[in-house]
Amino acid sequence: MTTATLDADLSAEFKIDPATEKLVIPREEIERQTGRRISPPTEWRWGNRGVNGVRLPRVLCGNRWLTTAAAVAWFIRRQTLSRAIPQESTGRSEATSSKLQAAGLL
Repeated sequence: MTTATLDADLSAEFKIDPATEKLVIPREEIERQTGRRISPPTEWRWGNRGVNGVRLPRVLCGNRWLTTAAAVAWFIRRQTLSRAIPQESTGRSEATSSKLQAAGLL
């Protein structure tokens, strides 16, 4: 898989259609697919903040967040792809890099 293909896969969004897809509890589906349990705070973090810029797709039903088996599989695949693309690290934050560029030092 080329870097361009990986970039295209990473930029794709996943939409859940509650009318046609079976909704499941995220922690239970993640355990079913990976064989590992995650804690409630991990489930919350994956859905709200995400990991490596990728959020677990969910829908709110009443007072409960739900997802689909396909959404969990997509999330796992996106995590794998985000690590497959080599990241150039300078050890600087974006803000620091932009300040250095503005000062003509980079």
